[in-house]
Amino acid sequence: MKIIAGEAVAHFGSIDILVNNTSAPCFNDALHTSPEQFDLIISTSMQATFFLAQICFPYLKEARNPHIINIAPPIGLEMQWLRDHLPFSLGKYGISLCTLGMSAEFKNAGIAVNSLWPQTNIATQRLKDHLSREVYAGSRWPSIMADAAYELASQTF
Repeated sequence: MKIIAGEAVAHFGSIDILVNNTSAPCFNDALHTSPEQFDLIISTSMQATFFLAQICFPYLKEARNPHIINIAPPIGLEMQWLRDHLPFSLGKYGISLCTLGMSAEFKNAGIAVNSLWPQTNIATQRLKDHLSREVYAGSRWPSIMADAAYELASQTF
């Protein structure tokens, strides 16, 4: 990851925005999740978010208007999110905790850290592959997330 960040800076001149849009496609419940699936969820969601921010931090603090945008939900303890896919929720809530902690920690460096989470489903390939046609058809296009991320990154904090 560190090499890729350095290559990005060499090619583009800086890193101004880091978007952590990570998760693993595991929607199993607690009883049907293998240790390998659980490790994949945690490493893909929480570890990637944590370490990409750490690696990009030196570059971001040099940017004019640096942002980290994590795709993660507000932390809620509603059973509907925890009951049927606890491992996935743990990974996403871990990203939310990264947002809260890094927002406080990186504030003095001038780096804004926020989460972005859609109110409705987004018509991604994963959603198409794992949920019903009706759910996919009633979902919003991914461009809404891109537009929201652009608006958020345009803000000066």
